[in-house]
Amino acid sequence: MSAAPRRVTDRAAIVFSEAVRWLEIVLAALVLVGILFAAGAAIRELWALDWTASSTFDRLLNRVLFIAIGLELVRMLVVHSLRAILEMLAFAIARNMLTPNPAAFDIALGAVAFAVLLAAGRYFLAPAPKKDLEPAA
Repeated sequence: MSAAPRRVTDRAAIVFSEAVRWLEIVLAALVLVGILFAAGAAIRELWALDWTASSTFDRLLNRVLFIAIGLELVRMLVVHSLRAILEMLAFAIARNMLTPNPAAFDIALGAVAFAVLLAAGRYFLAPAPKKDLEPAA
């Protein structure tokens, strides 16, 4: 294969890669707009509910975790890291486990899934960088 066609295919691969990257950013922006609308609707819905009922708290947890999963999806589309994927899966598992009256099998399966996520995070990811909490002098 000569050098000229190889350069053309390399350039085409770069152009397609950039196009896909921008499409992912656009999708992330659309998901973020949807999350903002969903959050507004959830606030309006939760505001009108009876807070003495325990089912209201269940609905609050469901909405909060739904929004958190959406935000993690946005981060996953933008960042492309294994850490973002694992965190999104953790929120999805937590949301599934916090449904009212889950079956014992669902709880056990969720616990195993969390253990697998923790193991994957421990063995496949570098430690998260520590943030300095002291102000700069």
